[in-house]
This record gives sequence, structure tokens and C-alpha cells, in this order.
Amino acid sequence: MIKAFSVRASKEDLVKDLASDLNAKLDQLQCDGWKILSVESTQCKEWDYPKYFDSTLFTIVAEHDDEI
Repeated sequence: MIKAFSVRASKEDLVKDLASDLNAKLDQLQCDGWKILSVESTQCKEWDYPKYFDSTLFTIVAEHDDEI
């Protein structure tokens, strides 16, 4: 099975934590048996009403061998 996961900031003051959030998500996925296929970053604007802020969306594509 192949799935996509995302890491993003929900508030402007959380942008500084994106690197550690990404590392934590990658560690969690690998511990859960997922093989990381790719990590892509996309510059984006996130909304924190009533304003928006510049951020990065990280998309992780991973594969898991589900043996039944």
C-alpha cells in the first residue's frame, strides 16, 4: 500500500517548528513500518483568520508492506 502524508503549520508561530515536525513524522512512519519513497516541499500560504502567512507544505509518500 502506498499513501501520502502531510506536515504543515496551522498557525504562523508554528512555522519555525516545521523541521522538527517533519523529522518526528518521518521517524514515526519508519517506526510503524513505512518505507519513505519521497518527501516534497511546496511553498504555500496558510490561512490563520483573518490573515495568511507564508509556509511550506511537506508531502511524504510512503509504502507499507501489508501482509495478510
